Amino acid sequence: MGKSGKTRLSKIIDDAIESNATVVFLKEGYGRFDGKFTKVGERFDRVDERFTKVDERFDRIDERFTKVDERFDRIDERFTKVDERFDQMDKRFDRMDRRFDRMDERFGRVDNRLERLESSSLRYGILQEEMDAKLDTLIELVTNPIKKTEDIPKIIDKIEDHEVRVSALEYTVKAK
Repeated sequence: MGKSGKTRLSKIIDDAIESNATVVFLKEGYGRFDGKFTKVGERFDRVDERFTKVDERFDRIDERFTKVDERFDRIDERFTKVDERFDQMDKRFDRMDRRFDRMDERFGRVDNRLERLESSSLRYGILQEEMDAKLDTLIELVTNPIKKTEDIPKIIDKIEDHEVRVSALEYTVKAK
């Protein structure tokens, strides 16, 4: 082999050694990077575990909120029932108010009747007094004979006047 073959072979060997050195160097570099990637992978796994735990916590919180929502729905239903009961009570109170108004009107009419009866009883009292006075006069006339004939027309006028007043008072009492 000549020089050129040796050089060529040595060049190939040198290239092979060089490429082998490159492969070794790359393997070492890859090993360093591989270790770093492994650490990064482990960190991602830990982060993933933490996110899974956080997600589970959110699921539990969501379940609790769902339960709270259900409770609020039941409470809202209860308040709706209470509102309905209050509406029924309002209707009852309205009916009672109308009844009380009717009773007030009745008592007002009774009061008016009582006032009319009181005024009638006062009129009857006045009539009674007049009748007693006239009766006393008549009794006096019957027991004491008339002395003058001139007194007879006056007495008859008094009696007629008294009868007119009594019948007028009786008419007004009956009208009321």
